[in-house]
Order: sequence, then C-alpha cells, then structure tokens
Amino acid sequence: PGMASPAAAVDDDPATSWRPGPGGRLVVDLGAAAAVSAVELAWTPGRVPAATVETSTDGVTYTTAGAAGRGRTSTVKLTGPARYVAVRTDWRTGDAGLTRLSGWT
Repeated sequence: PGMASPAAAVDDDPATSWRPGPGGRLVVDLGAAAAVSAVELAWTPGRVPAATVETSTDGVTYTTAGAAGRGRTSTVKLTGPARYVAVRTDWRTGDAGLTRLSGWT
C-alpha cells in the first residue's frame, strides 16, 4: 500500500495519483526561485488525508505555508519566492491519492 510514484501528482493525468505511504512527503523543484502565489491539491475519491504545504528557496530550510483543506480540491496561498514546494501528509492505507499538484504566480 502506498508508495506510488510522486510523478503521478504532476503528470497532468487525472487517472494517476501519488499514494505516499505513511509519513509521505513530495517535493517539487521549480528549477529556480519564483513568486508562486498559491498551489492547488486535487485528490482521488476516498478519505482525504491531512496535508501541509511547505516552501523553501534552498531545499534545506522549509517554511510551512499552510494546511490544505480536507475536500477533494484545496488551495493553499503562498507568500514570497519558492524554488521548492513540498506536500507532507498523514496518508494511511485506503486514503485518497494526490492526483494533481499545481501552482501559479
């Protein structure tokens, strides 16, 4: 259970999803620091796990941006530049998978 490829959350395919396993964390490297104003998380049917979005400019020190809602889609507003965007979950067997993680400036 769990441990599906994190790429499934960012592949633009609603038929795939990331199921992280317990204590899962997904980190997306944007390639350079950018002003990202928000990220949206979309989940498959099932219990949506608690999720926290974090940002970093160096990949070492992360700042909590906010908690995602428990609905099928949730938007977390970000402030300041970010090169790395991380999603941390309390995922358990049978929970929904993250089918889309997207952000915009």
